[in-house]
Amino acid sequence: MKKLTHIIKIGAFALLTSLSVAACIDGNDWETISGNRLFGTTSFSVEPAAITAEAKWDATPNTEYYIIEASREQMDDNMPMGSASGSIVYGEDQSIKKSPYTLAGLLGETTYYLRIKSVASGKESRWVYLEDGTFETLKEEILGTIPSENITEETILITWEAGLEVTHFIIKAGIDAPITKEITSEEVAAGQKLIEGLLPGTEYTFSIYNGEIKRGETTAMTVMPEMVDFTSVTPTKTSVSLVWDPEAIQTGSTTVSHYAWCEGDRTPSVSDHYTALTAEQISQGQLNFDGLEPSTTYTVALMRGTYVRALTTFTTAKGIPSEYTRVVVTNKEEWNTAISSNTGKVAMLIPSGTTLDITSATAIIPNTITSLLIWGADESEEKAAIQPDIRLKGLSFADGGGYETIEFYNLYLHHDNNENNFVVYHQNNNATIQNLILESCKVDKIRGIFRFKNATGSCKNCIINNCLIENIGSYGLFATAEAKGTWIFNNVVLTNSTINESGIDLSQKGPLLKTQQDQSISFEINQCTIYGLAYTIINSGSKPLTLNISNTLFGGFQSGQAVKGYEDGTTVNSSENVYTVSDSPFQSNALGECLTITGADLFNAPATTDGDFTVKIDTYKTYGDQRWNK
Repeated sequence: MKKLTHIIKIGAFALLTSLSVAACIDGNDWETISGNRLFGTTSFSVEPAAITAEAKWDATPNTEYYIIEASREQMDDNMPMGSASGSIVYGEDQSIKKSPYTLAGLLGETTYYLRIKSVASGKESRWVYLEDGTFETLKEEILGTIPSENITEETILITWEAGLEVTHFIIKAGIDAPITKEITSEEVAAGQKLIEGLLPGTEYTFSIYNGEIKRGETTAMTVMPEMVDFTSVTPTKTSVSLVWDPEAIQTGSTTVSHYAWCEGDRTPSVSDHYTALTAEQISQGQLNFDGLEPSTTYTVALMRGTYVRALTTFTTAKGIPSEYTRVVVTNKEEWNTAISSNTGKVAMLIPSGTTLDITSATAIIPNTITSLLIWGADESEEKAAIQPDIRLKGLSFADGGGYETIEFYNLYLHHDNNENNFVVYHQNNNATIQNLILESCKVDKIRGIFRFKNATGSCKNCIINNCLIENIGSYGLFATAEAKGTWIFNNVVLTNSTINESGIDLSQKGPLLKTQQDQSISFEINQCTIYGLAYTIINSGSKPLTLNISNTLFGGFQSGQAVKGYEDGTTVNSSENVYTVSDSPFQSNALGECLTITGADLFNAPATTDGDFTVKIDTYKTYGDQRWNK
């Protein structure tokens, strides 16, 4: 019995020992047959950065060091160490003794496989792989912000840590196709590359690569160079001559290759009239071209490729554009025929010295005429040396008429007395006018210039320029002050003109602007001499009104307000270089500066019928109507 019991105990012990060994093999990769295997770690993880990653694991017993392998190709137990694509083996020098360990030399934004094994003298574990299979490094950024001192108009110096493995840049600007710039071994060693041949004032994106792997990206904008001025711009009616300093514009990024021009006051582009400059034009610094329209504003740009280096805006000399039908008018009958038998754009040429009484002539401009120029000029279209003498009652517009331009040019417009006579007297009908212009005219002894009574419609731009205006009655220059009607002035402009009201009775004098419209209005006065108004510059209930006055001299006021009737609707947006003599102060709403000198101190002979407004004091000679100071 004792012997049998002993045998049973020995068998049970052997069975337990066998089960224990089997458990070690299953749970810890322990090889009992050869005795050469260590335990492999049961926990293996990684925290990636841009070009590094931190590997972590649980330590294994009896381990002297660890070996870790990263690769861009999937690995398995049958793949020899170091044979996978992009393989990096860490720890063969027995340096990895414990967790964690930083894996260096990785590529940014790259997927890696990872495995680890434990090693001791003559023993090692099997490979243990990441539970998730792979990890991906973060975006690498070896390029920082480019300092301003590294940027010029045409070049940008880019720097990075010297010695880093890089092969090329890909450079992109706007919608243009990207370009590639190779990085030389010398540039790799220095950690910098000068990118040349860039365009001024342009934002670029620079991406740096090592083969197919992007290692960084940054943006920078090249410096915008200062514009170069034209030294001379000489327009005629149909051409222009432009001169510039070739030495000033042919250095560095200011080099020019093309010119572009367009109609209007805007910057031209390659979609406009874009033409290559000849070598002779560039070397001489001169450009001449013709085929332009008279009385037209143009802008010309000198360009380097698509970038503007010099810019000028000019207006061709006064003339009649080619699309107008020209009609010579010397008497009332010819006037009536021209008004009734022509359509579209019509130019009435009134020759030098003509005397024309149209007070009883056809006054309504029909809606079959879209633009009308009443032009003091000979058949050659040269400006009449003696202004045609025109006596008129006041022109008006057909009901429903739409007019682009109505212009009076180089005329003496008047009436023998100050009765109900105007340059334009439009009432009752509905019409629209884009541009209503009085230029280079003398106007005398009429009740008002532009008057709209009980009318509906609008005038976008109402302009008086370079005129001498004397003895104008109670309706002044611009008037819509009627209780009925809804006529609208949008922009009113008075420039380079003299208004002399010293020759008429106080009761007959009117303001410059008289309006009651409810819509907004802008009134600009610039470079004018204004003398002898009765009591105000502006008298109206229009709201709102924006008033801009500059470079203007006032005098001869008896008393009154500068602006009357707008108590809550007027904004003096700008008042620059505006002066009023001491004997003509405004009671309120003063504009500009009130001087300590009188009108007689400032002007030669202001208080006379014809008025001599030559400025006697040098300080103020650049202000007011410059016809007196030439």
